[in-house]
Amino acid sequence: MGVEAKVEANPISNGNSIENGNFPVVLGLQPSALVDHVARVDWSLLNHFPGEMGGSIPVAFADVERILTEVKTHISLTQDDLSPMKTLGGGSVANTIRGLSACFGVASGLVGACGDDEEGQLFMHNMNSKDVDLSKLRTKKGATAQCVCLVDAVGNRTMRPCLSEAVRLKADELIEDNFRGSKWLVMRFAAINLELIHAAVKIAKRDGLLVSLDLASFEMVRSHKSALIELLESGDIDLCFANEDEAMEVLRGKQDTSPEAALDYLATHCQWAVVTLGSKGCIAKHGKETVKISAIGEAQQCDTTGAGDLFASGFIYGLIKGLSLGDCCKVGSCSGGSVIRSLGGDVTPDNRQWMYKQMQIKDLPIPKVYLFKKQKTPTNLPPGPPKLPLIGNLHQLASKNTLPHRRLAELAAVYGPIMHLKLGEVSTVVISSPGMAREALKTHDAVLCDRPKLLMPQVVFYKSTDIALAPYGEYWRQVRKIATLELFTARRVQGFRCFREDGVMDFIKSLLPEAEAGSVINLTSKIFALSFDITLRLALNKKADDGEEFRKLVADMAALLSGFSIGDLYPSIEFISVVSGMKRKLQDIVKRVDKIMDPIIEEHLCNKRLGQNEGDEDIVDILLQFHNDNLQHHTNEFSLTTDNIKAIIIEVFSAGGETSSTTIDWAMSELLKNPRVMEKAQNEVRRVFQGKKIMIDEASLDKLVYMKLVIKETLRLHPPVPFLVPRESMERCEINGYEIPPNTRVFVNAWAIGRDPEYWQDPEVFSPERFEDSPINYRGTYYELIPFGAGRRMCPGMGLGLATVELVLAMLLYHFDWKLPHGERPQGLNMDETFGIVGRRKNDLELIPVLYSLGFK
Repeated sequence: MGVEAKVEANPISNGNSIENGNFPVVLGLQPSALVDHVARVDWSLLNHFPGEMGGSIPVAFADVERILTEVKTHISLTQDDLSPMKTLGGGSVANTIRGLSACFGVASGLVGACGDDEEGQLFMHNMNSKDVDLSKLRTKKGATAQCVCLVDAVGNRTMRPCLSEAVRLKADELIEDNFRGSKWLVMRFAAINLELIHAAVKIAKRDGLLVSLDLASFEMVRSHKSALIELLESGDIDLCFANEDEAMEVLRGKQDTSPEAALDYLATHCQWAVVTLGSKGCIAKHGKETVKISAIGEAQQCDTTGAGDLFASGFIYGLIKGLSLGDCCKVGSCSGGSVIRSLGGDVTPDNRQWMYKQMQIKDLPIPKVYLFKKQKTPTNLPPGPPKLPLIGNLHQLASKNTLPHRRLAELAAVYGPIMHLKLGEVSTVVISSPGMAREALKTHDAVLCDRPKLLMPQVVFYKSTDIALAPYGEYWRQVRKIATLELFTARRVQGFRCFREDGVMDFIKSLLPEAEAGSVINLTSKIFALSFDITLRLALNKKADDGEEFRKLVADMAALLSGFSIGDLYPSIEFISVVSGMKRKLQDIVKRVDKIMDPIIEEHLCNKRLGQNEGDEDIVDILLQFHNDNLQHHTNEFSLTTDNIKAIIIEVFSAGGETSSTTIDWAMSELLKNPRVMEKAQNEVRRVFQGKKIMIDEASLDKLVYMKLVIKETLRLHPPVPFLVPRESMERCEINGYEIPPNTRVFVNAWAIGRDPEYWQDPEVFSPERFEDSPINYRGTYYELIPFGAGRRMCPGMGLGLATVELVLAMLLYHFDWKLPHGERPQGLNMDETFGIVGRRKNDLELIPVLYSLGFK
């Protein structure tokens, strides 16, 4: 072949590749591997580009960067978008093949060419991760095709593919052996590939394959109708898919251009013909049989990219299974409906579960590969210490002298930044470096965004219906939407200012008598009491005097949760949690929560009904806007039950309040231990707020540049949750070349990452100056510093917690100097941590406050 010198063997193979005669059942002809850039945009963007809205017009490859730049300026944000733009492997045929493999377990592969650039690597990684056989996909030197997919507010899309200079498989590069053993060939009509299509069809028919053809777009049909008609009337196309616009375009100029007439024409030349009708369902014909099937399920249309491609996946799966024509359409409707629920042409794990649920409802056969297959024993797990029978690696963490996050950091120094452990019977991966964290929380965020099913959230958080520990799915998306758009917006955080200021003012006044007397105070306990008081005010609009019973409840719950449940390590032995007594203790906590919270919620509901809301709006008021008793007051179809609201409120107290107070406690500890830093921070605060009496101006906190560096450095050394909240893999993925099987528990050691000597100079030294002139922040984009996590499951309440930390710390530094009692020297201050979910000080911080002379006594 004339281009043989340009062709390199593709090294990628997987479980579906040809080994020992295991051929793909379905083969897809993808002449040019393609990467989709899918974005929801303002339709005014289309005025900048040629072509009609809703179609697919090729654009110059050299213009792709300009197009993407324009797209980024016209992105439309919506409540549902975790990311307003996605980049992933695409192309109509590749979407269908990926759907057959990932959704239906049908051995499927691609024939075609892929560039050796970054986009090509992305395409191959995406397809390989879905078990698509890439052994026949040639890697060529050059660029991979790209396509900009513009999606409007209701999910309709316009395609602008950039194909002209992309690497491409040519007709004389087809190898007949690549077709042998397969049953189906899937193709998409494209004028630029006509010679290749005809050559592929010829080989397929010679080897007994059935051929499926998708009509691509109404613009493609309009521009190249004669070539399409010739291909259809050759009798070599066994199955033809068209959407309504494409079907009508085939008969343009005829008296009857209805979808039904187009279906009859297609069925005259093909064994099976299908015309999809969008939300109206589809019509299909095989021989004399014609069926019309309504769309299945109530899939909320987010993006129609890939809808027809995934319909084809389901329909072909039905044919392979020998289903009736109507059932083939129903399966196609389920799979097509699943992909439109989120941005992009790939079916996410939760949408796949939605698809299976719809198939169950319609009594359609769910792929056995997902019901009964045994998981293959992983052969390339990350390295890790040897495991013992029954307990795995538990013995290596059971140390009285070393806390788990420190012990795992020690093990990571031996086995590497990604490490595999067996904790009881639970397969566990521990991430301990910024690079591995980036792969886990960014590259594979969509796969690793579930939460493990643990006893505590199941009981205390009312079947895990809080925010942080809710399993990934529709409920989580809805409560996260409420959190990000209602509870924790910048406007809302500012609106809670009065609660913070009232609580802090009372706190500072309470310290004055002790400062005047030179008394030793337990600053740790006072900070935790203050944090509880602020949380009580903003959550329930109650003061500390009214919340003593609740305070004891939260303290008891924190003490109980500082341990772990043995049942979480042996989930297959359900009675362990009962025998250990942990479940009963947690149920007792819930009874106390019900006793306290039910009257409070009922009081808020009653006030709303009577229009007697007084004072500032608290978190319960906000959540009750979504309560099922108040649906008539808003347009959101999603509703919260009373138990859901209680779960979220308990989380606000147990997570939000405790993490804020822990950060303040550690910041004060580090300042006491480092007098130079303390002096510098106090000088800044007192200069900025010079002349203030008691309450400083929260709006001016942004001027405290150095104090913010102190907080950042505190979060580096003392992340509130040393291990980020554990994740669980929903599918197989690879990190750094190692296999992460489904249902693997993933821990990210934020404590170890913040002290990684490869990223931090003198990592054990408290030095806020390291962040001067540095762009690094803790908002989830710099993986060296992720105290609040990153990706989909990043803490949505970060802004609210930091507002409390900044105000309280500024007030402590402004009004008081601080001395260690009993002649203790700063260098000798004990900085040990205690065991628990939150990394608190082991010993409370006891100090003497010395009133700074401001003349407000």
